[in-house]
Amino acid sequence: MIDPSVKQHLLFYHERIMIGALGLAVALSIRALLARPMPTKERVLFVVLLLVLVGGVTVGADFGGRIVYDYNAGGNANRFRTGIDS
Repeated sequence: MIDPSVKQHLLFYHERIMIGALGLAVALSIRALLARPMPTKERVLFVVLLLVLVGGVTVGADFGGRIVYDYNAGGNANRFRTGIDS
């Protein structure tokens, strides 16, 4: 399984980033639904925050992928990547 120090380090960042991304996604969704049509002044900020959201999800998913594939936290998940079936 995964070493506790690696788990603490990677999982800490993975959880925090993904929870932050969830909060930002919910906030942006609510704002988009309440401000129909979107005011012109807010469009640039909205797009910038969407790009921040995409970046956050990308970085958080990278941490999660490292946990699963590099440190075998997913059990036998690594065998699918290498093609080894033992």
